Amino acid sequence: MNKKTITKKTIVRRQTLHQKLNDLPQFTSLLPVTTCVMQTTRKQNMFHVLIQQAKETTLFTMSIPKESSDSNTLSLNFAFIHESSIVTFTIDYSHEKDHNTPFHWILEYFFIFLFSPSKTIYTWGNIIPNLESIKKYDLFDNDALSQANFIDIQQK
Repeated sequence: MNKKTITKKTIVRRQTLHQKLNDLPQFTSLLPVTTCVMQTTRKQNMFHVLIQQAKETTLFTMSIPKESSDSNTLSLNFAFIHESSIVTFTIDYSHEKDHNTPFHWILEYFFIFLFSPSKTIYTWGNIIPNLESIKKYDLFDNDALSQANFIDIQQK
């Protein structure tokens, strides 16, 4: 086969897959989902909600997208899984702007609860290398990270 034929087959295969995905019904969660974005501009009481949710929750999911091109900016995604609902948080953190602020200290406190051995954190893949790379933000240390109970759902 020549290169042009392979390219056409690839295009047709992708178009077929795209069409199949468009035909799927829209995802519907089995539980109600609440979404919140946490930034330094949020009201102080929202930070307390984050801490309270972390205290009351034992099951979490966590993902860390790649760092932005601005290496001082970080985005973290969490879902707090309860019996009757799910609360999702996206935390946007800028080390340059947020370090030594109440927002930074609240996030340190949050990670203490999150990495407690009594909590279970479900991840997609091994998240430890990603967490190692963001320790430079001083939100948690090796001791806290070593206590965390991570479950990689790809390995289950």
